[in-house]
Amino acid sequence: MSGPDREALFFVGSAQAVADDSSQSSLLDTELNSFWARLNIWVQAAMYPRFKRRSLMSRLFLTAALACVMAIPAAFAADPATADKGLCQGDPIGAFYVTKVAGAEDDGVEAGEALCYRCKYGSRPMVMVFARQTAEPVAKLVKEIDAAVAANEDAQLKGFVTLFGEKADSLKDTGKKMASKNVPIVVAKDKNGPANYKLSDDAQVTVVIANESQVVARHEFSADKVDVAAVMKEVKQMLN
Repeated sequence: MSGPDREALFFVGSAQAVADDSSQSSLLDTELNSFWARLNIWVQAAMYPRFKRRSLMSRLFLTAALACVMAIPAAFAADPATADKGLCQGDPIGAFYVTKVAGAEDDGVEAGEALCYRCKYGSRPMVMVFARQTAEPVAKLVKEIDAAVAANEDAQLKGFVTLFGEKADSLKDTGKKMASKNVPIVVAKDKNGPANYKLSDDAQVTVVIANESQVVARHEFSADKVDVAAVMKEVKQMLN
């Protein structure tokens, strides 16, 4: 494969990788800047006779690269009507880093380890609970999710609870009290929760139900008024 072929292949792959993870906005900016710089060189080089004999493969890759990079801005453009409304059904679920504090002792992740649980679970069906405050209904929801994970091992159902807020030590203590056999309790790296999930400041608890890396449903509650039955009903429907 010639130099231009390799360059085109690399940048098409880079653009596709960025498009697959909308949460990495800084990476998107870097990739696009680099892409446009390379593209400018290619276009200028194409105007000189010595490039007239370049292979058909190079032309095809260049065409694909152009199409890909032109599609990216549309894919990432925010809709003003929905930008601040949180994730909606069909939206992709992005990566975010957390630190495990308790629960799911047999999942191969040690307490204190930092990782992306959403990434670990891949495209499996999952229930993600984000809590800036907790109360008895939240603990009840965790127990229900724990039981559902155990009962749906064949479907590979997963779940985890992400705590977030200003006081990390307090969050860790809370997490240890909520520990369950199958559901890890973690603390978000960002004190406001993962930005790419657009969690509402008014919601003490947000539940995101997802499958195949897309949102199936999202619920927002106050910590003392979590509708556990409604959440578990949608989990059941997702699995059937």
